[in-house]
Formats: sequence, C-alpha cells, structure tokens
Amino acid sequence: MALTTKSTLDNAFRIRYQKYGERAYAIGSIFLQTAKPKFETVAPGQKISFDIESSSGAGYGYSSEGFLVEAGSIVPERGYLTYKEMNLTAEWLASVIDDAQGKGYEAAEYNPIDRTIKSKLMSQRRDFNFDLLNSDGSGLIASPASSAAATSVVVDTIRGVRKGMIVDVLLRATGQVGPGGVRGARINVARGTKTLTFDNSKQFADGSGADVNANPEDYGVYRAGSWNDAIFGLPALVSDANPPTGIAQVGEIDRSLDANDWYRAHVHNNTDAPGTGRRLTFEMIAELVDAIKADSPVDFSNMLILSGSALRNQLITDLKGNRRYNARDEMLNGWARGIVFDGLDAPWVVDYQLPDDRVYVLNMSTIDVYQNDKGKWMDKDGSYLDRIKGRTAYQAAWYWRGQTCIRAPIANGVLTDLDATAEAA
Repeated sequence: MALTTKSTLDNAFRIRYQKYGERAYAIGSIFLQTAKPKFETVAPGQKISFDIESSSGAGYGYSSEGFLVEAGSIVPERGYLTYKEMNLTAEWLASVIDDAQGKGYEAAEYNPIDRTIKSKLMSQRRDFNFDLLNSDGSGLIASPASSAAATSVVVDTIRGVRKGMIVDVLLRATGQVGPGGVRGARINVARGTKTLTFDNSKQFADGSGADVNANPEDYGVYRAGSWNDAIFGLPALVSDANPPTGIAQVGEIDRSLDANDWYRAHVHNNTDAPGTGRRLTFEMIAELVDAIKADSPVDFSNMLILSGSALRNQLITDLKGNRRYNARDEMLNGWARGIVFDGLDAPWVVDYQLPDDRVYVLNMSTIDVYQNDKGKWMDKDGSYLDRIKGRTAYQAAWYWRGQTCIRAPIANGVLTDLDATAEAA
C-alpha cells in the first residue's frame, strides 16, 4: 500500500465527501424543506435586516424598514454545531488515496467509507431536525430521571439521543458540571429502558451518580458544547414567552411587554388545569386556526400542521367513530404524506421527532432558516482529520452554522397540554 501524507488524505477526503454534507440537511425534513433555507454570508456579531410584522395604530401592519437583530438571534454566532464524531479507519483512507492517485480501485474499498459517511450525516440530519422541532435555545435534549450507576443515567425521552452521540450532563442553571455532572461522554442507548451509558471512560463527577439521583430536576442532558447555545426551534419561535433565562430574546424583542403582544404566538393550553394533559378534539384545532386567521393579515397559502403520530391517529379514530371524518391525502414535496381535514385548509403532517403533547399550526411563509454556508469540514491547523487517541482511526467534524427567524409569530400557534392516551370527555 502506498505511503501518503496527512495533507493528501485531507484533500482526498474533502473532494470525495464534501457534497454528501452539503446535501444532507434538507432531505427528510418537511419543516426545513418548507421553510426553504436562505444562504447569507454573515460574520459572527454582524447584524442583518429583514422585513417583520409590526404593530401600528390601526392594528397589525407590515414594516418594510426591517428590524435589526443580533447575529446570536438569527445567524451564525449562536449557531448550530452538529455531532462531532465521524470515525474512519486509517487503512480505509489510505485505500482511497491509492485510488485518487490513479492506481485503480475496487468498488468494495470505497463502500465502507461511503456507508460510514452517509450514516453519520443522516444521524446529523436527524439531530438538526430534532432541534428545529424541539429546541428552545437551551440545548436540552433530555432530562435525567435517575442515575443507574456512575457511568449511566436513565432519561425521560430518547427522541433526541442516539448511540455514539457525545453529551454533557450539566446543571441547568449554570451550565457547570457541579457536584455530579459530566462533560464529553460518548453514549450507548438502551431504548427499552431509556438508559444512556458512557463508553469512553467517562463517569459522573461524584463517581457514583448520587447527586443526579437525588436532584434530577437540577440537571439536563445536552449535546456536547450546546448549553444555552443551540438553534431556536419551534418552542422558541412559536411561543408567547421569552426563551429561558440567559438566552437572547428572539429578534431582540421582549415578549413579556404588553406593547409587544404582536410578537407572541397563539398558545392554547389547558386553561382549566394548566400542565394537565387532555384529549385532542377537532374543535380545539379549528379554534386555534380561526384565532390565528383573525389576528394576522399575512397570506395563509403556506400553512402546515405538525404533530407526532399518536395525536393525529387519535383524532382520525375519533372522527371516524363519530362519522365526522372528511379529509383528503396530499403529498408535499413528493414524499411527505399530509392529511387535509375539511375546515382546516392546511395539510397535517406527522414528524416522529415531535412529542405527543402538542400540535403546531404554522404559517411557513413567516419562518426562515438562515445559514452562512452549505456546511463544511471543521479544520484544525489546516487539517480536516484528527487522529483519535488510542485508536487506529481518524475523526472528522462536519458542521453547519445558522439560525431560524420568525417574522410574524402571531400568524402561528401551538396547542399544548395534550395527552394521546387521555380518555374522551
């Protein structure tokens, strides 16, 4: 096998696999495809201007002057850093170099790397879609329920975690390890028990997990390095409140002020018992849609209803049981199956990364995803590849920086406090 330099390895790696990364993110995400990402070359700290729905003396009007927002709220500085691990054996890479030097190749020599790259980028894409649908900007992806041992923790949900992900378990209030947290733990996931086990010699700071056991509500599980530095997803954009303490306000607008009620989304919760789950009904959705249309002057031709599968299935079952089901199927972007219920005038699409306790009604013409490039390999001293300590393998990190913005929160809404298992009233 021919010898080669690391710079030659880097170059062959970049040329062959750059396009995989650039194409990865819009595939399989109905939210991202509908939002249509906008490319902006914006340096960290720079401000951008965009048109925004604003209040006027006569009600709600449109401002063409734009609204300056911090880069942290919209674009790169508070951007999104995807999963950092992409392991490739040195031997496989050397085989690719031989081929790149014109010595011919067997397709089988490429296949292991191709499969690895595609698999990792698909995982990154799922991470990104999860954040778009679930992130409030804090970076939280799960909450500890208890600690089984010094190197494992049971969590409340595994929708945002997966095998091989690197996570931090930190104090929510400070982002510090504290007496019982951990940083940089690569995890295995036992899906049946919702247990995360560290597999890279990491353990909780107290050596036992006792502090997480005693105070699980004080800790959170975060994708490594993302505490209070994650993208704004739907919980931040479609809300009537500001993000958690310590995170920049969306668009630099304080939603707690009555004068800014135009920047609050419609949030319909269980007014009889806030925080208590209730059964979804068609009337709840219709009421939310009507409220949005009444308060917003923007175009409603690009509406989208999003939920997990259990809530939509529950609603369909109830409507059919009461002989009220009147709907048609609609394909979005040639692959996503939406159901348009008579009277709602918007396709209802299931995304399995959404929790089954809420339904979003979105006007996608008011939501943008800004990104400062198509993505790139992170380089360290000019090299894309970094040797993994103690292993005959390299790792590379693909990252994509960007942020979401919403021009008219009042044209969007969310129905909360739902329970797909609740009995009918």
